[in-house]
Amino acid sequence: MKIVFEKSKKKPMEFSKKILIIAWLSGMAMIFYACWLTYKMVIEGYTGDVSLISIILTGGFAEITAGTSFYYWKAKNENIKKIGNNAREDDIV
Repeated sequence: MKIVFEKSKKKPMEFSKKILIIAWLSGMAMIFYACWLTYKMVIEGYTGDVSLISIILTGGFAEITAGTSFYYWKAKNENIKKIGNNAREDDIV
């Protein structure tokens, strides 16, 4: 008697979710880098240009905002199509 294992049919992750994850990870990396620079300035007495931190933080939050906005915009458009299709089917019946 042979034992047959079925392969699970796992759906691949949507591309928009990959974009969202990459945006969050890269944004958080920029924010952690800015925190590390702040640590260097305060604790270790680094005397460099402080304007770099504000630029890095702005870039990090902009990256997160852009990725999240794209994802929600895409989800909104998909839901509008689903609601429109359901409304037409309910009107017919």
